[in-house]
Amino acid sequence: MRTTSRRAFTLVELLIVIGLIALLVSILLVSLRGLRQAAGRTDSLSTLRQLAMAHSSYSQENDYRLIPGYIDASMMIDSTPDQPFEDLIVRAPDGTVLDPEDAQSWVWRLAPHFGFDIRALLTDIGDKSLESKFDAEVAAGVYGPATTGPGDIGIADHPAYGLNSIFIGGDSTHGGAYVTDRNPWDPDPAFANEILAATQFSQVKKPARIILFGPTARAATTGALTTAYDDPNLGFAELRPPYLQRDATGQWNMPQWNLGAGGAVIRTTSGAYADGAGLPIVRAGIAEYPVSHLDGSAEVLRLEHLAPRIDSGGAQTMVDMSYWSAFEINMGPGS
Repeated sequence: MRTTSRRAFTLVELLIVIGLIALLVSILLVSLRGLRQAAGRTDSLSTLRQLAMAHSSYSQENDYRLIPGYIDASMMIDSTPDQPFEDLIVRAPDGTVLDPEDAQSWVWRLAPHFGFDIRALLTDIGDKSLESKFDAEVAAGVYGPATTGPGDIGIADHPAYGLNSIFIGGDSTHGGAYVTDRNPWDPDPAFANEILAATQFSQVKKPARIILFGPTARAATTGALTTAYDDPNLGFAELRPPYLQRDATGQWNMPQWNLGAGGAVIRTTSGAYADGAGLPIVRAGIAEYPVSHLDGSAEVLRLEHLAPRIDSGGAQTMVDMSYWSAFEINMGPGS
């Protein structure tokens, strides 16, 4: 009887097949990662549009005023009659009147205009365990700084998205004395003609360009954060612009952050403050930053177009601040 012999794979052929399989798997993994990133950006853009539309709804119901980003609680408690926040009433989903400290940030004041969809505020983080934690906190009456206990976070301060409040709406808490002295509601008399923030829609020259909301992260002033849930992936209610001040020559200074090697966002010394910082963050792992604008639109921008960069020689490139400041096109020389 005649037998036929079967030729076995040689070692080289076997290694080639294994290599091809590994290459196909790696291509598939890269494709899947790209699809996840694209889906994440789509979800984030959808939430950013939702927030922009809620912001527009608030504005229309309040004589086209822009929602104040962060109001010091004392302005709601001890306001004089000429202050706009005296006796401001802000309610939780169940109708509970919030402590003024919990109502400081825009979160609960804007919430009725997006149907109290608090989970949407965590979209860019995409952490289901955080969603469940925030659900449990709200159900237990934990709303923000005034009601947080050990281990609590408080959605009022830590949504995934921050508002560009120093320049849009106003902020009486963040940015240090330069900003707080020039807040639009109770400025230091010496700086009353140097208000930084637009408070009316009509004051914004480029509503389709100005950044309204964007994803944020926390950062420590020095060393590691020490308060509960010190997670740099947690968001912050304020989105910090790259600069705060424009000098008489038309140059922006007082840098808050810049881009370092590999496009990493780096907090500067002048951008530090004790309660963390609303630094922009790209959680998808690519240098594309989703934002919404005052006109209700949302888009993905390159983060490098929004911030100064330090080159290899130590020189700092400038950035177009018309993305951030409502008054950029008419703020002194060099406009």
